Amino acid sequence: MDLIVSDIQMPNGDGLSLARAVGVSHPAVPIILVSGNAHSEVSGFEFVQKPFSENVLLKAVRNVLGRKSRTACSD
Repeated sequence: MDLIVSDIQMPNGDGLSLARAVGVSHPAVPIILVSGNAHSEVSGFEFVQKPFSENVLLKAVRNVLGRKSRTACSD
């Protein structure tokens, strides 16, 4: 996996629980959480407020992939 983008609110679960579980099992996988709820608690994860433009999402993707690549270079 290179990247996960997940809504926080989903019909059969929630993206924050998914992100936390992936963070434990696959800590190197960057995660972007999205939500229309402005006061979502997403500490430790990249967050994008809905509605968002393509440019906003692309900036978030660049941020998390840039962090991943800087981390890989320092290992």
